[in-house]
Amino acid sequence: MKRGALVVLAVAALLLALLAIVVAPLAIRTLAFEPYTIPSAAMEPNLRQGDYVIVSKSAYGYSRHSIIGSPAGIRGRISLHSPNRGDVVVFKLPRDGRTSYIKRLVGMPGDKMQIQRGIVLINGVPLSRHIQGSITTEDRGYPEQATLVRESTPEGRSYLVQVHGAGEPQDNTGVYVVPSRCYFFLGDKRDNSADSRFDPRLPANDLTLGGCGWDQRLDAQIGDESGVGFVPEANLVGRATMLIRRYPSGRLKIVTVQ
Repeated sequence: MKRGALVVLAVAALLLALLAIVVAPLAIRTLAFEPYTIPSAAMEPNLRQGDYVIVSKSAYGYSRHSIIGSPAGIRGRISLHSPNRGDVVVFKLPRDGRTSYIKRLVGMPGDKMQIQRGIVLINGVPLSRHIQGSITTEDRGYPEQATLVRESTPEGRSYLVQVHGAGEPQDNTGVYVVPSRCYFFLGDKRDNSADSRFDPRLPANDLTLGGCGWDQRLDAQIGDESGVGFVPEANLVGRATMLIRRYPSGRLKIVTVQ
């Protein structure tokens, strides 16, 4: 083989290798797993600000939000697997379709959701709760005690939530009727989470809401603070499966997300 042909083959092999180096990580992040950093304390005590979570992209199928940058022009989902109540889910904020949020899925399509005295009711039935202890927080700029509660879903999933009491407006809500193909999310830090209890800040018929809409009468009880509203299935990115936490000492903690 002539030298010129060898050079061409070498260059082609190099280009293919470089292409693989670029494309393979993108493919993995689109089709399999993607890391996310927890941006706030809204999922404490389970996920802390600064933690990393590994999100399974294949857990619920794929939509445009599975692709980095959420390119426009792609509609619906393929290979949709329904999420389960209690899952910790990364989704795109309906209001802008770009901002990644992570919350716990509590309300399924067709459910009637309500919070009364801090207790979550699903179709009029309160979730089982058991007090696990207390923790000191500084959410409001000064030390105060919060209660750790183990909450259990009707399906038997259980997880910790952090509450300050039942005196906040969001602890006593109206009834949210979750539309078809939409989901209701709550933060585990119940008194400090902008979640599905709060107005999505878009007109109910806005196409961005994916048909989930919003009943503005719900704002009368807890105020019209900006939040998430109902989340359309197309906005689901994936299920958080693994937690990675780095301590100041340098020690790493790697556990399954509960």
